[in-house]
Amino acid sequence: MRRFWPSFNDSFKYTGWTGTVLAKINSETAFRSAITFQEITSGMIYIFPGKINNVFESAREAISLIGLGGGRGVIEQNGFAYVEGGILHSCIDEIGTRDAGEFVFQERDNVNG
Repeated sequence: MRRFWPSFNDSFKYTGWTGTVLAKINSETAFRSAITFQEITSGMIYIFPGKINNVFESAREAISLIGLGGGRGVIEQNGFAYVEGGILHSCIDEIGTRDAGEFVFQERDNVNG
């Protein structure tokens, strides 16, 4: 850090580190993108965290799911909805490579626009 900010140690003091556990989609690959989907009956939107660079796409997908714009279709199946062309839609085959329980989507039809 001091290589890029020589006075870093003048402004900050190291006090230790903190570890956390993050959710990761169960797949045979190193899939770590954020996915956004909605439970249809409750209307609840879920965002599984991924890499930080997915935060803006997750926000756009949530806006589409609640119907505030975005101009993207929503796919509904098995009691859940996700954005057509979104992260979950484009990676659904990769995510479905292992049994991930109730969040495994099997079909890609019923597109609502």
